[in-house]
Amino acid sequence: MTIAGISHVSLTVTRLDSARTFWVDVMGFVPKVEQPGLLIVVDPGATVAIACVTHDDGDRHAFDERHVGLDHIALNVDGTDALQTWQHTLEAASVACSPVVESPFGWHLNIRAPDNIAVELLAMKPEASAALYG
Repeated sequence: MTIAGISHVSLTVTRLDSARTFWVDVMGFVPKVEQPGLLIVVDPGATVAIACVTHDDGDRHAFDERHVGLDHIALNVDGTDALQTWQHTLEAASVACSPVVESPFGWHLNIRAPDNIAVELLAMKPEASAALYG
């Protein structure tokens, strides 16, 4: 048996309308499913799906990566030029961004989706990609 990849990431949110604005209008994902309590968006250029769900009895506190569970979601971008373009796009949409930071894995741009969900845009270095994925 093998795993073919990640099917989707599901995020609990407090407001689907805010999540939709961020993932569709800012990040460019395409909405595929919209129903009460559920929004599923897909990146048109990659096989990445994100589900946003609400829970009637859910916790209304903002996301905190220091709690057990999800730390952040990382989305791969195609190089540092693309990362710079993302930074300008996000700033134009009034999304707060970290500076682009280099690490042994690549160049990172960190942002916050609604509910303070940590999102990283990563331009991975070829040697890091080779070490991880062969």
